[in-house]
Amino acid sequence: MDRLANDKADKALSDQFREVTEKDIKRLTEEFVFCANLSRNCANYLEKYIPLSVQRQITEIFDYVFTDRQIKWRVNWFNEVKIPMLTAALLTDSG
Repeated sequence: MDRLANDKADKALSDQFREVTEKDIKRLTEEFVFCANLSRNCANYLEKYIPLSVQRQITEIFDYVFTDRQIKWRVNWFNEVKIPMLTAALLTDSG
């Protein structure tokens, strides 16, 4: 009789442990998916927006540093080509 009671207690404890473990695995899986999505979003931001930001900073520096009209005209012409190329990647981005 004691053995039957012990077997039932062991089964109940085992079932309880399985439920807690399944909940923990589900929670950890959800956290992992969240972190993976966050990582992808950061990588997407770095890939798409940082080059545009750097190009704008370079343009501002050139405007402040160069005083010659000829050089400023070349910088502006370069930006007319480079900025649309960088923004095209943003406009066509699906994610």
